[in-house]
Amino acid sequence: MRIEALPAGEERGRLSDDLDRLQVMVDHVVSEARRSEREGLVAGTPALALLADRAAFWAPLAEDQGRDLTVSVPEGPEVPVHASEPDLVALVDVLLDNVFTHTPEGAGVAVTVVRRDGGGLVLTVDDAGPGFPAGVDVVRRGESGADSTGLGLAIAQQTATESGGGLSVGASPTGGGRVTVELGPPA
Repeated sequence: MRIEALPAGEERGRLSDDLDRLQVMVDHVVSEARRSEREGLVAGTPALALLADRAAFWAPLAEDQGRDLTVSVPEGPEVPVHASEPDLVALVDVLLDNVFTHTPEGAGVAVTVVRRDGGGLVLTVDDAGPGFPAGVDVVRRGESGADSTGLGLAIAQQTATESGGGLSVGASPTGGGRVTVELGPPA
């Protein structure tokens, strides 16, 4: 895209960052397309520790930005979900990257994981930012209302749906954004 040919400045940096995020997302989509249940791959990943570890990965950035980051994961036996480990890592990263990218520094974030009735888990990410824009389907690919590619939540929704769950967005108790992801149990 020859971004390097643009004059140095904020716009060039934003475009470069957007392109980097797009590349990561495209790599994920290509990787996902190469996985196939027709080839006998049925994902079943123990998710509690993985989700907690991945959320904790973001703690240093939260600290650098003056954000309160709380992570709540239930104690007890592991809970398998119908998704691969790379898909779960990408899911948490997409959700937290959205918070860190689209909310002001200092806006808190809470990651909560609970067991889902019938198996699987519910992952909720709440932020204390401005919330989702009114009248925009932020989950629809290419629509973000926030100067981004709009692919992140679409990818998260795909992972949730393929697991036998789903994704919803709304308002957090603090007035910011809430993303709730249901992940189903292995088949």
